[in-house]
Amino acid sequence: MNNDYKGQEFIMEKGKETWSGQELATKSDPIIDPGTGKALVLRVFEFGMNPDYKGRRPCKQDIFNMHWRQLSTILWSDGLVPKEDLNPRLEFIKGNKYQIFLLCKPRSGTMIAEKPKTLQDLFKKRR
Repeated sequence: MNNDYKGQEFIMEKGKETWSGQELATKSDPIIDPGTGKALVLRVFEFGMNPDYKGRRPCKQDIFNMHWRQLSTILWSDGLVPKEDLNPRLEFIKGNKYQIFLLCKPRSGTMIAEKPKTLQDLFKKRR
């Protein structure tokens, strides 16, 4: 094992038990996004849970299927189509609500007015 990757060793005693370990660290190269390629759009839709589902929550696939026609209509009107090689994501949030995340690409012949951002722009630390 290379010394550059070694972390600090420690010993912890809890009652009759003695635990030993070592902190692990690795060198990593920063992710550099050259900003080339096609622009993609991430759309997030937020919904409230239907009150008819008292105590019983439908599965994520059923929830997505209930909204798919509405979502596809909204995306089509914005000149977007969902990217088929990446599955949509559904996350439950506080207040009996959920969000649906869809990664989209512009429809053929559609111009996007927003300026695309690179990964560095998106994850830049805000001060």
